[in-house]
Amino acid sequence: MTSAVPSEREVLLDEAGRPAAEYVQGQSHDGPWADALRTISGHPGSTVPLLLDRLPGWAVTTDENLAADLLLAGARSVRYAHHYGWDLALRRPDSDWAAPTLPARLRLVAASTMSAQDLAATRQTAYRPGHPDHGADRATGSVGRLQGLLDGTRYGALLDCSAVVLEGTQVVAAVTVNRHDGTPSRRGPWFTDVFRDPLPRYSGLGTLLLQWVLAHAAEAGETEVGLSVTEGNPARLIFERIGFLHTESTRTVVLP
Repeated sequence: MTSAVPSEREVLLDEAGRPAAEYVQGQSHDGPWADALRTISGHPGSTVPLLLDRLPGWAVTTDENLAADLLLAGARSVRYAHHYGWDLALRRPDSDWAAPTLPARLRLVAASTMSAQDLAATRQTAYRPGHPDHGADRATGSVGRLQGLLDGTRYGALLDCSAVVLEGTQVVAAVTVNRHDGTPSRRGPWFTDVFRDPLPRYSGLGTLLLQWVLAHAAEAGETEVGLSVTEGNPARLIFERIGFLHTESTRTVVLP
């Protein structure tokens, strides 16, 4: 899913004028998007009929239980995601991560020195057919999406810890981190993309870039960093092995 810098939370009222649900409104490739939708405590009855009536055709990101009810009511599943965080104030990254040793043929540069066109081909190769994110808007190699990450218009400002690994002039891996201005559980430094060329000789570069970001974010005074990963993406095991902690899981559906 995608969103420009989101607005404040919107409140959905039922027919009696009672607050029933709240969400952050955004825009996805499917149309209007109700992100981080949650029912309001104390509201009687199910909010499913209300959502179907008030938000037809909308993408909705919510907890697994409400999403399951919406799927039973005819919604279409778009993404099942797991969210992770790293509290830099409680767990300082290994200092060695800030200065990784790369093979002689590779070098690391700031992502801000690259263009969206520079990154697009490698990104599309990374999200090849068979990858769980292949075909999603974040996985198309879209120059427009990458440009939005680099110039800060998609989620928020690109942070200096964003980096690219080059072999000569060829991009072989990259990570972008933006200051996400979204919902409270996904606000602050956020991994908005990380990918590498799938050739075996580049194995390990994803881990290296994740660790690079953590070390440099800590040095810059950041207190936490977050990310999300699609169900079935093997990178989830890498995130957990490095030390990211699971915070929540959500499902995005499109209402009929």
